[in-house]
Amino acid sequence: MTTCIEVGANRGTDTDRFIDQFDRVFAFEPIHELYSELCEKYKFNPKVHIFPFAIDLENTFKNFNVSIGYDWGSSSLFEFDYENLRGGKWIPEEPDFYRGDMETNHSYLVPTITLYDFITLYNINRIDYLHIDAQGNDINVLKSLKNKLHMVQAGVLEVGCGLDIYKNTQNRVEDAIPFLNENGFSITDSFVQTEGHEINLFFKRK
Repeated sequence: MTTCIEVGANRGTDTDRFIDQFDRVFAFEPIHELYSELCEKYKFNPKVHIFPFAIDLENTFKNFNVSIGYDWGSSSLFEFDYENLRGGKWIPEEPDFYRGDMETNHSYLVPTITLYDFITLYNINRIDYLHIDAQGNDINVLKSLKNKLHMVQAGVLEVGCGLDIYKNTQNRVEDAIPFLNENGFSITDSFVQTEGHEINLFFKRK
């Protein structure tokens, strides 16, 4: 049985694709409205399992910052770094520009869980694909697997490569590549986005 774990499912755009590729999909989405949408969308699909948790380094409750925007796609456990997002640093040639969706609308506590404890609870012994879009927390999602990281066969994560969008993160491309290499993965592809300040790194086990 093939398994996909999706961290940051949003409205299920990628989930739809994963359903066709894997026997089961475990999707995490801590935003209340989106979690409810996903539960309704997949309520008759036994392959999809939705959870309202954020994945992090410990099992606890943390403040989650919900962003402005139609899909809340920039929401994060971390606060926005407004010094970089405003004042001409975001796009120097457009000094009055900043991403309007990168601003906190409201915050609330969400439950967090490590992937180590989650896959132990569900008796998962192989992760065929790990899709991580955790907005500043992607490397921590990998680290949360602890000594079970070797169970991951392939995946993608989104890390910073330009100005820092969030405060106090260690989630940049120069952090991610050595971590992946040291843990038996190779980079297979990459895709720069978010006006050149984030990059998706696709990886697989060597």
